[in-house]
Amino acid sequence: MKTNFPLQNKLAPYNSSIRKLFTILFIFAFNLTTFAQQGEIYTEVNADSVTIWHVKTERNCASIFGMEIEFDDYHLDLIEVDSFGLANCLCYFDLFAGIGNLSAGDYTVDIWGTGLFYNLDTVFWGSTTFTIIEGGQGQPQINSEYQSECNPSSPCPPPENLQLEIECNEFSITNSGENISTILGFNLYINGSLVGFIEDFTYYLGSLGNGSNQICITTVCDDGESEAICWDVEIPYGDPATGFQVELSANGALLSWNAPDGIAKSLNGFHIFRDFELLTTSIVNDTFYLDESITFNTLYQYFVTAVYDNCESMPTDTLQFIMTGIDKPEQLSLLIFPNPATTQLNIHSAFPVLSFRMFDLIGEEYFHKKVLKKDFQLDISQIPGGIYFIQIETDQGLQTKRIVVQ
Repeated sequence: MKTNFPLQNKLAPYNSSIRKLFTILFIFAFNLTTFAQQGEIYTEVNADSVTIWHVKTERNCASIFGMEIEFDDYHLDLIEVDSFGLANCLCYFDLFAGIGNLSAGDYTVDIWGTGLFYNLDTVFWGSTTFTIIEGGQGQPQINSEYQSECNPSSPCPPPENLQLEIECNEFSITNSGENISTILGFNLYINGSLVGFIEDFTYYLGSLGNGSNQICITTVCDDGESEAICWDVEIPYGDPATGFQVELSANGALLSWNAPDGIAKSLNGFHIFRDFELLTTSIVNDTFYLDESITFNTLYQYFVTAVYDNCESMPTDTLQFIMTGIDKPEQLSLLIFPNPATTQLNIHSAFPVLSFRMFDLIGEEYFHKKVLKKDFQLDISQIPGGIYFIQIETDQGLQTKRIVVQ
């Protein structure tokens, strides 16, 4: 099953604030063309105060701003006064004004620019809205203002012509556009973390975890990094297996695990991997597997995945196992799993079991019978949760194991 995601809007990386995009203003001076860009506008409300942010606004690199407001009922005009004149260089500024003493209600605010940079004309930058729930009293006034340091402007363009394709928990990204000579490559972010740099990429394949994921791509140029193109992706498949363990058996490596909880799709079984390759091509329906095809003094690495309809879960932890050439200790000739258990126990013995009994901490017996088998299963679905002991008798003697029933 494949899902295609079209190109989404440009976002500054991982900033979830609501913002509006506006037109670009062109200014001509000294026979040179420079430009000023609106940037991004959003608000933060706290009680009877609002902080109005105007970030990544591209201005004269020598700008010095002061803030003024004009108030008319539930409308505010915020005026950014630039006291410096035109210059031949540009950079980004982050600005804000904190306005207090606002009464409860729904507000609109228009942001304007004026000053020597605009030849004393007034330039409209954009609008936003906010709501005051806990109203104050008195005349609204600016309580605080902020101007960041000059951050050099970068012409690095965001990536274009991207297509995201999802299949199961794997994704691929294709780019049908042409690279610009100044582009070094692309950065890939997943859930806010940088996971890789892609040089001259046309295709990238990776895996995602269950639940919500955010994938973002930025362009990396000689002089900086662009804004990001982002997708929000939901992976609805089931959880991985749990409780994975590897134990020494009389005949090889015994792998056991617990089936996952919280399954969102039909569970078909499990895949077993040894040394990062499928150990068996068929799906395993049990929650255990005996690997008899191992040799002495060789290191093996195992993990298990849960297989769903058209999908496969993330793997369990990778466990290492080595079968030494020395004789196996007597206590390793008996394996009881899974532990903890819920409905069924699997019992494996290197020797035929003569008798079997199961009892709790106070000695109350739940099973006591002859088996005469090396491998058998026990239904414990009707046994209350708690700690129990299993005693196995073979012609080699008695062994006792402690188990937990959930």
